[in-house]
Amino acid sequence: MAVAWPLADVLHLSSPAFVVLLGASVAITLYLTLPNGILQGEQRFLALGLAAISVASLRIVFGYVLVKAGFGVYGALAAATLAGLVVTTIILYFYRDLFLGKAEPDESFHPSTALWAIVPVALAVFLVIFMTQIDVVIVKALKGAVVADVYSKAALAGKAVLFFPEGVTLVMFPRVSAMRERGEPTGRVLWFSLAAAGGLVGVVVAFYALFPGFTATFFAGKDAKIVTGIAAPGGINFVVLFGLVMAIFALIKLLAFYHLALERKAFIAVYAVGAVAEIVGIMLYHRTLPQVLFVMLIVGASLLLISLAFAAKEKPPAAGYSHEEDLPNT
Repeated sequence: MAVAWPLADVLHLSSPAFVVLLGASVAITLYLTLPNGILQGEQRFLALGLAAISVASLRIVFGYVLVKAGFGVYGALAAATLAGLVVTTIILYFYRDLFLGKAEPDESFHPSTALWAIVPVALAVFLVIFMTQIDVVIVKALKGAVVADVYSKAALAGKAVLFFPEGVTLVMFPRVSAMRERGEPTGRVLWFSLAAAGGLVGVVVAFYALFPGFTATFFAGKDAKIVTGIAAPGGINFVVLFGLVMAIFALIKLLAFYHLALERKAFIAVYAVGAVAEIVGIMLYHRTLPQVLFVMLIVGASLLLISLAFAAKEKPPAAGYSHEEDLPNT
């Protein structure tokens, strides 16, 4: 709200309402992580899935109704906020007992510990996102806007692979965390999750390989022939190579959340080294666009192997473990 008017002037918008509505839609999307976190923490995955589907469906419904009512783009932007508010209200209604009556103190909960737990999660997620997005920025800086435009369209296809295993990660994280608290081994859940995620990304990459022309046309439009014409070593289609690279990073992201569920942090330093190696590698080897992907492939494969090695040696704490043991005596 504070920057809506000056930002509208800078962007040459006819009204600050665009900024306000977009800001509201982003705000409700961020806030939805809180009620969704309740469902995820209690491992009510069916309800969590229904909440996600409901938000997406209601956005379409509200958007259609508001646009038809004559609100135009304002209605389309407001639809996201309205959908989020409806779903949030429903979730909080079912959990209204949490806000009624006297709350029983939980001796195992320490706000400062919970706050500090956000730091490694934020770093890990940032590094994974950074390593899967920075390539487009570097290519634009080194190769120019025209080449970067073609590369970014191929990147749309590749980076779509990242979203397919999200549901697996969503289920795995609270289960591993809960099993750790009970002192139970978590390896079986990890390998099952890796198999499920690997199967999902494998199907997508296989689809790209079987239908490269359709995939390129779907994501690149009129530039599809340029994308499919990029020659990669071994005759690998450029879109398929992109999908393969992102499939590896999808597994890296899943392993990151596994380590976080076990409250391990050493892997973050390894991911940081990988991010630096990727930047340096792309800056050194970028003569062709496939070279950029091969740099990412090498970095990704290395991080995947190291993450798997960390996972293989990690063991949950003994039964009866308490966070209080991690706190200093005061």
